[in-house]
Amino acid sequence: MPQIGNKRSRIFSLLATTFWGTGNLIIKIAVETIPPITLSGLRALLGGLLLLLLLLIIEGIPRLSKTDFLWITLLGLLQPALTQGFFFMGIQHTDLSIASVIIATAPIQVVLIERLTMPAERLSNRKFIGLSLGFLGTVVVFVPELQTSNPDEITGLVLIFLASFTFALATILVRRISWHTTSLVITSIALLVGSIPALLLGLKFETANPILTDTNMLLMLAYIIVFVTAIAYLLWYKALSESTASNVAIFLFLIPLWGILLGVVVLKEEMSWNMLLGATMVVIGVIQVTRD
Repeated sequence: MPQIGNKRSRIFSLLATTFWGTGNLIIKIAVETIPPITLSGLRALLGGLLLLLLLLIIEGIPRLSKTDFLWITLLGLLQPALTQGFFFMGIQHTDLSIASVIIATAPIQVVLIERLTMPAERLSNRKFIGLSLGFLGTVVVFVPELQTSNPDEITGLVLIFLASFTFALATILVRRISWHTTSLVITSIALLVGSIPALLLGLKFETANPILTDTNMLLMLAYIIVFVTAIAYLLWYKALSESTASNVAIFLFLIPLWGILLGVVVLKEEMSWNMLLGATMVVIGVIQVTRD
């Protein structure tokens, strides 16, 4: 059984959500050049190959039971394939602000699924308050954008919700698989498996672009593959192997805050009162759930 309340899992969760949070803006730019399903498959394939090489160097050829391999295959179809595919397609049809609020329901979905599948994992009052603060804080941050967004973007909303739901399912699944094998094995195989349907669908339904020669785009693609995919998923799965799903999932609330921080620091945007209040609520919520 994984060790509960491990401090390392908090560091891993924080780093993973930092990479995902900083990567969202880059992904939104990248899908203007690379078709979304193709990008989803490409990042999973190259990220998986990178981790597979690391796996062979550190741990050697993995020995998996047929059952474990099937579970990891299911994980690969759920997270790298469906989650990324839904998100990449959905982000083209909706504002990043609305997408962030919908994605912020993922920790709540994780807790609900965890309670249904693992009754022993109890939700304390402190965790309930922390989760509520985290979600409400995310809503407060994006209130102005939600009021001015186009309500007709139903397709994008549905796709983003499906991304959050499949992510929540995969989060619970990782905890079960991690009791039998290492995080490096899980991540490398799951990414490689998940890349196959995405690349096939991309070849079938998307128009191929010329070979990339723009240096900035190549650098963005490298960041997406190495940090947003390979390292982030490895850290996330490692965190889930060492703590409860609810303790790890609360860090997902930090993802939209990185968008705000990048806007203020890089794009020189103003920090509004609702951003400051919402960010404070999110941080307090995370502390509530993760403190000893």
